[in-house]
Amino acid sequence: MKPKEIRAAGQVLRRTWLAQRVLQIASDIVKADNYKQAIEGAGRMATIVTACGYDNYWAEKTLDGKYREETTLLRAARAALEADAPRISDDGS
Repeated sequence: MKPKEIRAAGQVLRRTWLAQRVLQIASDIVKADNYKQAIEGAGRMATIVTACGYDNYWAEKTLDGKYREETTLLRAARAALEADAPRISDDGS
């Protein structure tokens, strides 16, 4: 689907449905028993973020969360490089 179509779907479904969907996906991520399922859940969340783009306020809130997570990610990467900490391999070991 194109982002425009996803935003249009978000406008039809509205805030309550989208929020409930986020909570369901978050629950699925918590229950995930491997990294693949967790990352797939993140992809599902990304679609909901796109759907929230129909609403200026919610689009702003999703950007706030995105920027907050970018900061966390960059700090963690810097700390790992500085400490030369062992990293989890792509296969989860």
